[in-house]
Amino acid sequence: MKRLFYFGLIVFLFVGCNNYVEKVNLAELKKLTGIDPREAVDASFAIKDIDKTLFSRARDSITYTDGSFLTREGFGPFKLPKKFKFIDQDSKFVLASKDNGRFILIDKALKKVVIAKKLPFPIVSGKVLNDKIFYIALNNIFGIYSITENRNLVAAKVGRAYAVDTRIANPMPIKNLLVVPTLDGKLLVVNPNQPTGASGMSIGKSFNLNNIIFLGKIENRIIAATPSKLISAAPRQMHKLEAPIADVMIANKKVYLLTRDGRVIILSPTLKEINSRKFTKFGKFLSIAVVGNKIYALDKDGFLIVTNENFSSVKVYDVGAVNYYSFVARDKLYKDSQVVYLNRLHF
Repeated sequence: MKRLFYFGLIVFLFVGCNNYVEKVNLAELKKLTGIDPREAVDASFAIKDIDKTLFSRARDSITYTDGSFLTREGFGPFKLPKKFKFIDQDSKFVLASKDNGRFILIDKALKKVVIAKKLPFPIVSGKVLNDKIFYIALNNIFGIYSITENRNLVAAKVGRAYAVDTRIANPMPIKNLLVVPTLDGKLLVVNPNQPTGASGMSIGKSFNLNNIIFLGKIENRIIAATPSKLISAAPRQMHKLEAPIADVMIANKKVYLLTRDGRVIILSPTLKEINSRKFTKFGKFLSIAVVGNKIYALDKDGFLIVTNENFSSVKVYDVGAVNYYSFVARDKLYKDSQVVYLNRLHF
């Protein structure tokens, strides 16, 4: 971490050639740049290099070029075949797809491909549930594939999708139903036993980056987000919040919202604000994590804020700029070719 050295060098160069800057004190520099370099603590003691390169990312998974895949629970038990992307897994199978439309189902116990098929469009999200694969393909096609019959049961286009955020969310079971996020900002509510009678609700309203980038639940309440809107839905209830959304996390029966304009917001299940704070120096937020009683908010420039739920204690760490991706798995933050051990960082 050489941020302090470079900052000092830049100040020295400007002071040597500009009479105005000579009169600017540290408080004014902080106001001009938005960052006081003394506040960022070197976090190299909590960082470890990993020899992995990003191949593909989704909302809740990362696939690396060596075939290994990372989910919110940690690394998978084996590597995928070359150029396949992880989609989903259950206790028995791993589902992976390729850009040419091929998809495979791998038996986790045997570590062997048991189904290999090709569709007209690649699967971008899916859920392995009982003996079926419920999926969304790139052209916004909702499909159901029977594992036992080894054939496609349903394939139907559910709307147009012009631009897609890569953080595509997978379908989510809730009670005896399945909630399927489409690529045009809708949620299909499907009975897995009678899937042709799906109903739906619309979240997005624009054609640009309109897909669901987060899908979770608090008890029987659906929490979902596009890049510009957060919703909370339950029978006969709908709550909405519009914001430039960077990331969302559910923990402790609360919703933690990170916005691209520097806000960390804690919400109730019905999206009533519990607490919030705007960090004016950080306008490029990427990822949020909640571990124990700590909230972690990562900025693209590599500043990691560690705070508590009432924002009374705040500490900023320098973990290095993020060039390609950031991803939280349990108590670890993965970024580019490094892992940050969050439990080692305190406010």
